[in-house]
Amino acid sequence: MRRAASSSYARWPRHAAAPLIVLASRCSAFQCHYRGGVVVPPILAGQSSWASYTDRALCGTAAATVARRWRHRDATADAKPWASARKRTPWGLGPTCAGASSSLTARWSACVEVDEDAAESRICSPSRWDAVEDGRRISTLLVCGDGDLSFSATVAPDLAELGIRLTATVLEDREVHHATYRNSRDHTETILSSNSPTWTSGGEEEDEVKEGGGASGHEVVFGVNATDLPSSFSGRTFDRIVFNFPHWRGKANHRYNRALLSDFLRSAAGALTPGGVGEVHVALCEGQGGATAPSREAWRASWKAAEYANEHGLLLMDVFPYRAEYDLSSHRGMDRGFSVGKVPKMYVFKKPGIATAKEFQLCCRHELHVNLPEDMDGNSMYSLKDIVDGDAVQKIIESVVPDGVRVEVPMRKCLSPEETGSSCRVGVYLVVYAGEQKPLTRAEADEYRSLVEREVANHIPLRANRANRTVSRLFPYPLLSKLIAHYLSRG
Repeated sequence: MRRAASSSYARWPRHAAAPLIVLASRCSAFQCHYRGGVVVPPILAGQSSWASYTDRALCGTAAATVARRWRHRDATADAKPWASARKRTPWGLGPTCAGASSSLTARWSACVEVDEDAAESRICSPSRWDAVEDGRRISTLLVCGDGDLSFSATVAPDLAELGIRLTATVLEDREVHHATYRNSRDHTETILSSNSPTWTSGGEEEDEVKEGGGASGHEVVFGVNATDLPSSFSGRTFDRIVFNFPHWRGKANHRYNRALLSDFLRSAAGALTPGGVGEVHVALCEGQGGATAPSREAWRASWKAAEYANEHGLLLMDVFPYRAEYDLSSHRGMDRGFSVGKVPKMYVFKKPGIATAKEFQLCCRHELHVNLPEDMDGNSMYSLKDIVDGDAVQKIIESVVPDGVRVEVPMRKCLSPEETGSSCRVGVYLVVYAGEQKPLTRAEADEYRSLVEREVANHIPLRANRANRTVSRLFPYPLLSKLIAHYLSRG
């Protein structure tokens, strides 16, 4: 999995009062130049054509906005940065968005392409039975809601050769299942007959297997509710728990399917083997999971798999294209096939241990408004420059937010007294909390927001009428770039 490279920190110029967007990049094209005492990217200094950089996908909506604003500045040479005639102050880009607002989207698209190229090896290779965190081979597999047992029957022989114990389950009891699915008996026999000789050889090895897994080989268990696994497997744990294409019986809206997914993840979280090997795998149809949603609207219309996983102490660790190599024969409790869309995805969840990649993290945001009186240097341990640049705000936030939650201040701007109707300038900071190594919920993020505001108030005066506002709903981190483009478009 290719991960997004970290960006350089884009600072405001030394003239703290000057509103400025600085686009920083490792690319030499964005080495900044000075014009009139203000840092200007060379593309805006007339050194190269604008089209040449947009063609290279180095600049997006953010850069276009900067160019438009700087052309306006050149046309009005006598315009002052904080003149009251200026209606809006442009946002400045912080460390995560330096370069262009479209960079995250571009990197996300690249990640999807890499995943699709690697999908074949994940599906067909024995390594697909290795744990994400440390690469260890799993030893027990629980399959939930397996329709006519076709998935379990397909993988059972390979699992036996690898020494992985399979427990296949369905919701129906034995008689109903045999009556509903024409291949029920055949698949059950295939699973039960695919046993490794080591599981029935007797002696110490058999005693160890029974102690760990509680069974002497592959097994089929009928009447198992995937949302209440302890009732069927009290005290047993599994290295991997799989639920392929869960769906509420009958025609159902998202509310029922989200509840089904949430209840399953809660139940599965309590049945995982402790340590780095335990994982939950959920195959979802195209658009259902939401992690690769191209917009906030698509995310809100999805089942929000990662959000419900976070609520039950699980982190989304991986998403990759999934090919169903078995008979999809259970549609709404009947023996007939169903479509999974063009690119179904496999979602991999696990308990916190290692950090998950940025493209799989969920985040919340809020704005932090602080007053910037000219005489505050003598009343605070932080200088006015540090506060305006964002360094002080970043340090204060990180001091109260727990480890495992990543903090970013990707955008900031200063508002003049004329813009706010107050007696001093106001600094506005976009604060983002992302669940990197710790599952993040909206309630927890709002607690962090409250702690941050209280701590900031000890050093910098808050703008009272913009405090105590609840954080945003959770959304996938890759969508942050579009949110930033929206801010920039508003000015």
